[in-house]
Amino acid sequence: MFKVFVFGVMMVLCPFDGEAQWRLFVNFTPGVSIVAPAPLWVHQQEHSSLYQWAHYRSEPFEAPIYYSIRIGYTHVDKGWEIEMNHLKIYLQNTSDDLSRFSVSHGYNQLMVNRLLMKGSWVRKYGVGVVVAHPESTVRGLMYHESGGLFGAGYHIAGPVVQYGWSRDFITRSVVYLTASLMVSGAYARVPVVDGHADVPVVALHLQVGVGGQYRLRP
Repeated sequence: MFKVFVFGVMMVLCPFDGEAQWRLFVNFTPGVSIVAPAPLWVHQQEHSSLYQWAHYRSEPFEAPIYYSIRIGYTHVDKGWEIEMNHLKIYLQNTSDDLSRFSVSHGYNQLMVNRLLMKGSWVRKYGVGVVVAHPESTVRGLMYHESGGLFGAGYHIAGPVVQYGWSRDFITRSVVYLTASLMVSGAYARVPVVDGHADVPVVALHLQVGVGGQYRLRP
């Protein structure tokens, strides 16, 4: 058991060859998200449409927690990654007609990011789709969270783009730390009973987490 422990410590602390140009990585980054106020439209058959300037809370530390998972590679000073960002939104300024509205399992943003290194910083541009799991009660009608992908209540809901910066720390070991600051903009159309809601979201993402990496010699 002691030998296994020593081997694990060596793998974590063992320095990489700084000349290696190809790098494969995966990371997990929880954090906080701030969702800006935005318009919200709700359309139901045989009813007039509802419109309001929505204020959302994101509850990043409540289960299911807010996080991103990324997997990708870099080569010299460029790279690509796939990211799944688990964003959550809860409408704060509810009304009699719209007594509950949230996308908490979540307002998931599945993206492909282009990575451009500048020194120890990484600039990111991303584009992808929103996979949303809506929950709502509109005019007393509660939406049953089923159907969609795999019958689990998830729906491909619209496009998303993002931009930001990240930086890795302790980069010469297998395990490293990473931090990022990103801004995303998305537009989603999600189902409600007898209709749909249009839900644009602009969010600020501040994340700190841990990753693993493997470097290949040129």
